[in-house]
Amino acid sequence: MKETHDVNKSNVNHDSIDSNVRPKTHHIPKIDMRKFDGKDPATWILQMEQFFDLNNVQNTQKVHMETVYLEPN
Repeated sequence: MKETHDVNKSNVNHDSIDSNVRPKTHHIPKIDMRKFDGKDPATWILQMEQFFDLNNVQNTQKVHMETVYLEPN
């Protein structure tokens, strides 16, 4: 008796495995940016927006990055 091999049975359902894994985020390079201290907000915002545009930073990452560059009062 000859046994046949069903290729589809050996495939793993990657969709169910990947759904439990956190999506990979785009690596954002470090920047040489002064912390925002309340002075000259227009220039600071412009520089942050330019950095985000050049590095294709996702909206969800922008807020996190901006908070890193805020000077505590």
